[in-house]
Amino acid sequence: MTFSAYHRESVQSASHSVVREAIPKLKHNWSQESWLACSNPYRQDPERQPNQEDHDSDLTPLAEYVAASVVTHCFDGWSYLGQALEAEMAGNPNTALHLGYYAELRAAMSVLASVGIGVFRWRHVVFTDEMQCVTLNHNNSHVFTWEALQAWADSTSGRDTLFRVIRPGGISLGEWLSYFTGSSNFIASDWLKQWGLDISRLDGDRSTRNRISYRPTALTTPEPIPVAETMKSILGFWEVFEPGAFGGFPLVDRYLLRRSLALLSEISTDDSEVTKDIYEIRKETMLGSLNPSEFTADQWKSFLEFDNLQDSPKIIIDASANDDAFHPQHSKQVLARATLLLRVATGATADLLDEAGPSLREDLAFWWSSTSVRRRLWLENDDPSSFVYLWNDISEALSSFDDYMPNDYYSLWLRNAREAATLATTERAFLWGVGL
Repeated sequence: MTFSAYHRESVQSASHSVVREAIPKLKHNWSQESWLACSNPYRQDPERQPNQEDHDSDLTPLAEYVAASVVTHCFDGWSYLGQALEAEMAGNPNTALHLGYYAELRAAMSVLASVGIGVFRWRHVVFTDEMQCVTLNHNNSHVFTWEALQAWADSTSGRDTLFRVIRPGGISLGEWLSYFTGSSNFIASDWLKQWGLDISRLDGDRSTRNRISYRPTALTTPEPIPVAETMKSILGFWEVFEPGAFGGFPLVDRYLLRRSLALLSEISTDDSEVTKDIYEIRKETMLGSLNPSEFTADQWKSFLEFDNLQDSPKIIIDASANDDAFHPQHSKQVLARATLLLRVATGATADLLDEAGPSLREDLAFWWSSTSVRRRLWLENDDPSSFVYLWNDISEALSSFDDYMPNDYYSLWLRNAREAATLATTERAFLWGVGL
């Protein structure tokens, strides 16, 4: 079934009101150590397809399921990403590629759920401003997710969400960009589509999907790149996702701001000198008005200098690349896109969870505590007092590669197995990202 104009119009009319109202209602279930009530049919059967008749009279069970899926899809996406990084460090880019696709898919499903779009198997739902629910038939969840993400990316809701959740210096990206004339909407729309690009490939490019999932990898997979290059990519990922004093992702958000300003400057004029002059005037006005945190005023001026705008970390560069699945760098490009879409999903999740109130960490302890022990983030009964402290393990792992970089994958796991395993526990970024 094709994604029709009606599908597109419905997706672009989605409202997060029903989902936001459902989050506080979930707190009663959390006290019973469950995401959903025993009576909720979606708890017993997550594969259940929503029926119009079921929710015409009561949207609560469906809304609570979609609200819970915002958080759990996002966490699962980070988990897939960690397993993909582990596969990269094992010299297995084919598996990394497969897991990276699903990290990206879960990120997109989380983002869509946060704005009132629930993705199921072949019948999907959209909550509207009128506190109603529209059911959309579509025969494939992968295709629907991609088509819905594209349509939503072009909507006011899509642009507002991305500009709101990315917060350089504690200020929304949208507020930063408002100091530059001309529309910046294309940035949000392009990024959301770019970072979800591989979801379309997962189903649209069936030959690639089949090659990854069903064909002997020795016959089709490119040779893994040198281990030192792989490790530099993974170390670079962690370096830009270091949390701030209160969590979040201040470094990557600053780089996304700088990339945004570069894109706006590129379309201002063909005369680079004039562009530089105009840019510097606007930058001074912007920084003087916003007074952002994290950096001193002089540090912000230096970071956002015109001549620095094109300097982006590898993860942002890789996310914009579009090599095919046979390219040796393709798996890293997929993981870069998945990571940045997970950054958006985590911000949307944090916004949604704010509705649950100040006792969120304690309320959700039934879930994050046992799950984190299973994902080897810490020992049982040894929960950190702040999730920001989870960075310490990553910092130690990163420093172990300062003086020694393995020459092959065997040496990596022989000498640095503990550190490599730690670098694969990306679930910790979810915890400090949502501010639990």
